[in-house]
Amino acid sequence: MTASHRQQEEERYQAWWAQAAPLFESNDRNRFSGWPILEVSDAPWTPLKKPLRQARLALLCSGGIYLPPQPRFDDIDPQGDYTWRAIPLDADPSALRLAHTHYDHAAAAADIGVVYPVERLMELAAEGVCGQLSDPVYTWHGYVTHLAHFRDTAAQELAARVVSDGADAALLVPV
Repeated sequence: MTASHRQQEEERYQAWWAQAAPLFESNDRNRFSGWPILEVSDAPWTPLKKPLRQARLALLCSGGIYLPPQPRFDDIDPQGDYTWRAIPLDADPSALRLAHTHYDHAAAAADIGVVYPVERLMELAAEGVCGQLSDPVYTWHGYVTHLAHFRDTAAQELAARVVSDGADAALLVPV
């Protein structure tokens, strides 16, 4: 992606946000009208280099999950929170918290595995369906308005972490 393309993305976002910000303040239902969606034309297809049962998997979850004393995600900022958290694989699921006001938490409250399926994936690994999970699990607040900023900051950092953790593939659990 060229610097010119990135500049155009930034200009489109800033122009949209200048008009959208007052709509966000008043919680207007049309606040996302004209939201600049990213065009992705150069995403490479990368086939898995080994069978899934042998592949080390990274788990990535966008449900706003954090483990105190980690700071909660900012679920108030109308532009979103562009940070991420690393949660140890052996963290007690009952200790996890959700900081994301942009989806109904009923299913996650009943079973955290809906948005953070560590226990199910560990069962599948034990059965030989997939390889082991990499440690830690990475989470973020999936509500962000500036997609290019997320792509160029948090997503790049997360990709580098997944690679350094030795993962062969990543499983994204979006909300």
